[in-house]
Amino acid sequence: MQRLSVLAFVLILLTARAAAAAGAEDAAVALVNGVAVTASQLTREVDRLIPMTTYHRSVSEERRKELARDALENLITRELQVQDAAARGIKPDKNQVKDQLEQIRKRYPSKKEYKAALERSRLTEDGLRKEIEGMVMVRTLTEQIVSGPSKMSDEALRKYYEDNKDKFRVPESVKIRIISTWDEKRAAEAAQQIKAGEPFADAAERVSEDKYRVVGGDVGWLHRGQLIQQLEDAAFASPVSQVQGPLKAEGMWYLFLVDEKKPPYLMTFEESRDKLKKELEQKRARELQQAWIAELRSKAKIEILQDHASPAAHQ
Repeated sequence: MQRLSVLAFVLILLTARAAAAAGAEDAAVALVNGVAVTASQLTREVDRLIPMTTYHRSVSEERRKELARDALENLITRELQVQDAAARGIKPDKNQVKDQLEQIRKRYPSKKEYKAALERSRLTEDGLRKEIEGMVMVRTLTEQIVSGPSKMSDEALRKYYEDNKDKFRVPESVKIRIISTWDEKRAAEAAQQIKAGEPFADAAERVSEDKYRVVGGDVGWLHRGQLIQQLEDAAFASPVSQVQGPLKAEGMWYLFLVDEKKPPYLMTFEESRDKLKKELEQKRARELQQAWIAELRSKAKIEILQDHASPAAHQ
């Protein structure tokens, strides 16, 4: 939820379809500690999920029902987070809320079109403001209990590196080009033409029957375990810049050219630092987020009032 900016999220809300005919009651589909999650909220959340799960903007009603499970889970979680933020005394930053509202209004050429978008989404301006306030509060709390605590110091990163050096060992690798064909005669002719001076890339484009033909047969860097065994053994034994083959493996005929080789080596801490920091912080953030949500759900009273979906945990 926090990966979407407040502005992006709210703009999606405003493009959602109406949950029911104008004037119809916006029924509660769930209660979260006594606070209603409404049918229109569920509809908007389903519409938000659609582009994340399919390239098509429209889906069948059956698929919408399936998405409603995830949508209801999201809404329940969001409401629990808003309630938690309020219980901790967090107030929405008025300037942030005002700025988000102004940015949203500016997206519409006229006030009339802005109002129409609100009506289509079954939102009033006060309701929109409340949505934004809740998201700003949750973002503030998330920064305090997830984003901030997940940050890793250089000292902690270095300790992890020193304690897990085997994870930073890079195996022997080769940079290889390949031509593959089912026809032994074509493979043999291509080998002769390359040895006579034809560029390997040209021959690959002309002869090869695999997806790498469009890039001159360039497969890139590979380590052991990523090639067919016969081809792997030959490639790692081959000198650099010498065309090898035809070699038969699993029914196909191969020519290959090793452009470069790298011996196995241990990445330094400096080489590993940025990627390691990103991976460990993301992992820690996921753990903190999951623990937070699990704790909120364990203490919450969640009632499903309509049979759209059943949350993973409720009391």
